[in-house]
Amino acid sequence: MPEGSVGKLQITKSGRMRLALGSVDIAIESGVNEGSMAEVVSIPLENKDAGDFIVLGKIYQKMIMHPILTDSEKEVKNEETSE
Repeated sequence: MPEGSVGKLQITKSGRMRLALGSVDIAIESGVNEGSMAEVVSIPLENKDAGDFIVLGKIYQKMIMHPILTDSEKEVKNEETSE
């Protein structure tokens, strides 16, 4: 994936957040933080034998993200799960 903008983070007057990725809107909500520490890492693989382990930072807040489905998309999903 090339560098650059992927989507647009929108914050409403009520404080709700959503991420617009092309034609898909994703709702963002606060998640439950656990007592354990977690970090985000990147392991770029220039070849299949080795890679560098790069710590990008600690995770302080967790988020739950899910797509915002239209009524027609919900109907299709319900039909698929009932079969």
